[in-house]
Amino acid sequence: MLPTVLVGAFPLSMYYSLVFLGTLSVFTLGLRWNYARGPKYPVSLYIVLWAAVPGFVIGRLWYFFLYMCPGHYDRFWDFYSGGQTFLGGFIGALLGTLTYLERKNIPRAPAVDMFAVYVPIGAILGRFGCLCYGCCYGKPTTLPWGIAFPRESPEWYWQLQHGLVDGAGAISVHVHPSQLYAVLAWALIFAVLQIARRRNFPPGTIVMLLCLLYMAKRFLLDFYRADPPRLFWNLDLMQVLAIPSIAFCGWWLCRHVLAAKNAKEENRVPTAPQV
Repeated sequence: MLPTVLVGAFPLSMYYSLVFLGTLSVFTLGLRWNYARGPKYPVSLYIVLWAAVPGFVIGRLWYFFLYMCPGHYDRFWDFYSGGQTFLGGFIGALLGTLTYLERKNIPRAPAVDMFAVYVPIGAILGRFGCLCYGCCYGKPTTLPWGIAFPRESPEWYWQLQHGLVDGAGAISVHVHPSQLYAVLAWALIFAVLQIARRRNFPPGTIVMLLCLLYMAKRFLLDFYRADPPRLFWNLDLMQVLAIPSIAFCGWWLCRHVLAAKNAKEENRVPTAPQV
């Protein structure tokens, strides 16, 4: 764990630093591709502010409404702590990005796809931020790659509440490195999105594929996480939301990709010569 680093006398949150670097990397890489190999839309780096501000606000509000209410409102402005959700941040950043593109009269679907390819890179940096802070922790395990967190970490407090450690314990029991599981999953998602971009699918396909793969990742990996409260059938809120989300994204992708494929095949059919 490395929740903060000192920059002079100022303690800098590693979590939010890596989350911001992740956001910056998504748009920097997207802009680089846009001007080097893409359609060269007139997009500037100011788009980062349009995405980062609503992404931070909605992501933090989502976290507090779901996990911190009632009470603990005073911690909303505690930037040295965690308190952010990827889904809320993604929705906020997407809304800010769409607003920017609308103001610039840039086609929204293909432009969003251009940046969506690099969302896994930003998410990987964000998960390393989770590892530094100690949030999004895993369940206890005896597997050889299990990791332990120090005293007074979020993992240690969770285990103290569940009687897995006593108040004098210096470290937690070993747990699944759920943050690193997520890093590996995001690396796989990035590879899939790169392949999809080369196939010239209809606009909007990349972002919908990203949403489908993210929800599938959450549904599977949340079985190894200890922090989300369970609702029923050992499922947490994100797993419950994942089921209809995967179904909708899968339906959308099948419909639009198959429609585009059929349209291409119809265009290839030679017309009969006129007599």
